[in-house]
Amino acid sequence: MFKNLYSDRTETGWQNTGNGFLLVEVLISIAILGAMTVALVGIMQVASNYVTDGSKETVAVKLSRMRLEEISILSRADIEERGFKEEAGVEEGYEEIEGYPAFRRTSLVKEKDMPVKGEEKTVPVLHVEVKVFWNGEEVKKHERSMEQEILLAR
Repeated sequence: MFKNLYSDRTETGWQNTGNGFLLVEVLISIAILGAMTVALVGIMQVASNYVTDGSKETVAVKLSRMRLEEISILSRADIEERGFKEEAGVEEGYEEIEGYPAFRRTSLVKEKDMPVKGEEKTVPVLHVEVKVFWNGEEVKKHERSMEQEILLAR
C-alpha cells in the first residue's frame, strides 16, 4: 500500500537502500553532536574565566601604575608624611580604593644607595614597590597579586 523510500525488507533483515538514514544512524549522530556541544560549552566557560582573570589583572596593573606615578611626583618630605617610608608602607584594604572595591594595595618606599657604574661612589635612590591583590575578599587562599617597582633618583 505505502512504499517505504528509505529501506527495503529483505530475507536477511532491513537493508539501507541509500535513499535515507536508519534510526540508529540518526541516534548516533545526535549522540555525537550532544557530546561535542558539552565539550564546547566547557571550553567556552574556561575561555570566559581567562577573560575575567585578564581584565582583573589589567585593572591591577592600572592601580599599580597610578600609585607609582603618584609617588614619583611627591617630594621626599611628602613621601615620609604620607607614611610610604614606614616599616609596612601604606596598606589599602578591600573597599578602600575608590571605584575598585574588589582590590587591595600596598605601597612601600625604601631608600637605597646605588653604585655609579665606573665610579666608586653611590647615589641615593628611592626604591618604590607597589603590590595589588584581588579575588581574596572571602577566601584568602584564592587571592592573586601582581607587583611593580621603580627606582627614583632625585
